[in-house]
Amino acid sequence: MEIIATPAQRSSAYRDAIFSLSALESEQIDLDIRDETQNLLLGKKRLSGQTSYSVNVSNYAQRLLNVTPLRNNTSFFSHPEHRMASIQIQAGNTQGSVILTSGLEKIMFFEKLSKAPDPQPISPEHGDELALYTDDSALFADIILNINGQQQKIRIAEKEKKMGLCALYLSMPHVANKISDAGLGLLENYHDLELQITTEYNELVLSRKYTLEAASPKTLRLCWWNYFGQIDYYSFKLNRKSLLIDKQRIYSQQGYKTTGCQTETLYELISNCLNEENMNWLQELTAAPKVWIDDGINFIPVEILTQQIITGGNELVKMEISMTPCQKTIYQHL
Repeated sequence: MEIIATPAQRSSAYRDAIFSLSALESEQIDLDIRDETQNLLLGKKRLSGQTSYSVNVSNYAQRLLNVTPLRNNTSFFSHPEHRMASIQIQAGNTQGSVILTSGLEKIMFFEKLSKAPDPQPISPEHGDELALYTDDSALFADIILNINGQQQKIRIAEKEKKMGLCALYLSMPHVANKISDAGLGLLENYHDLELQITTEYNELVLSRKYTLEAASPKTLRLCWWNYFGQIDYYSFKLNRKSLLIDKQRIYSQQGYKTTGCQTETLYELISNCLNEENMNWLQELTAAPKVWIDDGINFIPVEILTQQIITGGNELVKMEISMTPCQKTIYQHL
């Protein structure tokens, strides 16, 4: 057996990922398919009677993927698990491997793995993520402030020399502390800031600009599994919150009796006015595999109920979505 073609490295596990094999017609091939990272057997195939075969490993990779948001009290670089899968096929001494991603297209080195346009609004108590696939360069994350026309740089995180998927978690409370420790006042006094990621050679590889907005109890911070298989964030205004009650009753000689009761909360949210670029980015939220409310302590899984949104027109538009937590609340019953 010979492997004559392999899937593109860092392509999507949600598209066909095909190894092309050639063999003698009389040859029987016992093929093992493994998670290369943990050397875990995922499946076996027996092939015979042909001179060429196509083996699609995308379904095996999908089993290993589970994108979840990061959390910390400080800003930090991470190499998050379960956002990529390394799949190996082997028959005898012949083997091949491929890295597949949890996004929808091939990713490149140092590509920003988010469609979020600049600038993005953020509040002093919130967090954000920015991911990229790196070589083995060391990376540094800095906050850039404009003070009286001069740029002030504040280091918030460093990454070791390691190749692979890398995500920076940005903690705004941590940024506020770093600004205060540098004697530059309060974060709330600034209107905007910029996050820059540079290499050990001071080469700028990624940046994101933010506008600071005041915290509001009427705001819900959402995050989701984005187009590239990473995590994006956006804050929506709470337009309406209601409780749906599902109560089961029976009627007997003693009157009504509740035999079961469960409730679910329905949130109706609305965005700020959005231009076409922001709307094109945020529409992926409605179809994302996973969405969470970030309440600052927990990530609460939610289901997006909205089936249609307005994505464009002659004027700026607002996105309106409805959602409910994935788990209902079940109450005591007699």
